[in-house]
Amino acid sequence: MNSSSLSKRKRDQSFLDDEPEPSSKRPKNDVFINYSFEDTGKTFISHLRSALIRNSFTTSDHTMLPIGQNMHLELLKAIEESEMYVVVFSPGYASCRRCLDELVDIMDNFNKFDEKKVVPVFYKVEPSDVRSQKGPYMEPFQAHQTNTNLDPLRVQEWRQALKYVSQLSGLTLQNGDEAEFVVKVVEELEKMQRPQELHVTDHPVGIGSRAEDLISTLRLDQKDRVLVVAVFGISGIGKTTIVKEAFNRIAPSFDLSCFLSDIHHICKVPNLKVKLPKRSYLV
Repeated sequence: MNSSSLSKRKRDQSFLDDEPEPSSKRPKNDVFINYSFEDTGKTFISHLRSALIRNSFTTSDHTMLPIGQNMHLELLKAIEESEMYVVVFSPGYASCRRCLDELVDIMDNFNKFDEKKVVPVFYKVEPSDVRSQKGPYMEPFQAHQTNTNLDPLRVQEWRQALKYVSQLSGLTLQNGDEAEFVVKVVEELEKMQRPQELHVTDHPVGIGSRAEDLISTLRLDQKDRVLVVAVFGISGIGKTTIVKEAFNRIAPSFDLSCFLSDIHHICKVPNLKVKLPKRSYLV
């Protein structure tokens, strides 16, 4: 049984037990950015962070940690509380030990949770140079290897992390339009982001099986068809609660989804236009 099948089996079992998965909680931050501040902090990263904020992403990096706290512990917390990781490989990246240490911590966290995503961005470097520590990465790693103050095992961890991440599908900018490239990075992150989960109830009891009954009536395996399912019942019996739970479970399977509540009240207002959220996910 492969890892995806096992993960699906665990999710299916949680439906039956009505026990929420610990990893299903939405992370505090959308994106953690790993980068060399000296290389790109005041240029590319500044533009990327501004674009992410404009598109309603929450971001974090090593410059945004609380003052007066243990920096390494706070950094680990910021990484753990992020959904996606953008790793910006630049010509001076390999000279930055902090970048390399962060990358190892990112990969440790990435390997623990299936829903985490890592997006490598190759900024004016070749993926093959990152993967094999060649080109602008060769001299810094020669210096790391001969530095008697560094643990050789740590240097090997850096190499392994670089090799692994550089093999992932990423985005590359050599001499193109940087503004267009920033837009492309944001668009890719929007595609990868999990939909915002709806708050269902503080004390869910018996909701899982009822949500699964509702989902089974949607016939999601049948493509290219529009289906409307009406849920009837007297006020206060939990119709909206069950529908919200069903929405949370199926929304990740769609490219777009949106939950509109109290629509019967909204429609009573003459000539009122209903605006979908800025980054809507339409089911």
